[in-house]
Amino acid sequence: MDTQGSVLPLSLRALWCAVRHRFSLEAAYPDSQRERHGRSVPWDSRIIDDLRQTLTVCRVLLFSAPFYLAYIQIMNNLISQAGQMRLGGIPNDTMQVWNPVACIVLGPVIQRGLFPALRKSGVPFGPIVRISAACFIMGAAMAYAAGVQHLIYSRGPCYSHPLKCPEAVVNEGLSSQVALGNNISVWVQMPVWFILAIAEILGFATISEIAYEQAPKGMKSVVQAVTQLTAGLAAVLGIALSPITKDPTLVILYSVIAGLTVVAAFPFWFYFRTLDHKKAEQNASGREA
Repeated sequence: MDTQGSVLPLSLRALWCAVRHRFSLEAAYPDSQRERHGRSVPWDSRIIDDLRQTLTVCRVLLFSAPFYLAYIQIMNNLISQAGQMRLGGIPNDTMQVWNPVACIVLGPVIQRGLFPALRKSGVPFGPIVRISAACFIMGAAMAYAAGVQHLIYSRGPCYSHPLKCPEAVVNEGLSSQVALGNNISVWVQMPVWFILAIAEILGFATISEIAYEQAPKGMKSVVQAVTQLTAGLAAVLGIALSPITKDPTLVILYSVIAGLTVVAAFPFWFYFRTLDHKKAEQNASGREA
C-alpha cells in the first residue's frame, strides 16, 4: 500500500464504508468492522487516518473559494476598471504588473519582518489565522476597488457608463478615434494591487503549505485536484455574479465580493481553529525532540 495507485481504491472503499455508517470514519476502522460485523477489511488503520487528514485538508481548501473569487478579479474586472480611467498613455493591462512587483517587495518584509515579530511577541499566527487574515485583507482590497469604481462613476464625461458616451470619443490622428475614460487618474487604483499582494502572500502561500505538508503522501494528487476544484467553484460563483458584472452595477459587484470574503473568514476560523493548536503542539514537540 505504498503506492498511490493502491491507496486511492482502498481509501474510496473505506470512505464508502464510512458513508454507509452515517458518515462515521470511526466505523470504518478495521477493529470496528470486526467488532460490529465480524468481518475483515482490506485496509488498515493508517488508511483511515490518512483519509481523515485528507478530508480535513480538502475542507480547508473548499472553504477558501470566496478568496479565489476575489483573486480572479485581477484577471478581468480590475483590468477593465483601469481602462475606464485616464491612463496617461499606458495600456490598462499594464496595471496588473504592479501585483507581482508588490509580491516581490512585500514578501520578504512579511516573511522576515512580520512573522518573526509576531513569534517574538507570542502572537499566535498559524496557518488558519493567516488564511483568515488573508480573507479580511482580500475583502479590504475589494472594498477599495468598490470605492475606486464609485469615484469613476462620479466623474465625467460618462459618469456611470464609462467609455460609452459621445463626449468620451476623441480623434487620434487623421482617421482614428478612441474613447477616453472618465476624468480620474488610473494611479488611484495602485493601492489595490499592493493590498491584493499582501492577501496573496498570506493566503496562497499558506494554502500551498497546507496542501503540501498536511496531505498524506498517497493522497497529494487528490488534494491538488481539490485545489483546482476550489478555483472552479470560484469561477462558478463569478458566473453567478455576471448579471452585475457590468456598468453601472460594478460597485455592487465589488461590494458583494468584499462582503463574501470577509464574512467567510469568520466560520473558516471558527471551524478550523483547532488545526492551529495541533500545529503549535507539533512544533513544540519537534523543538523538544
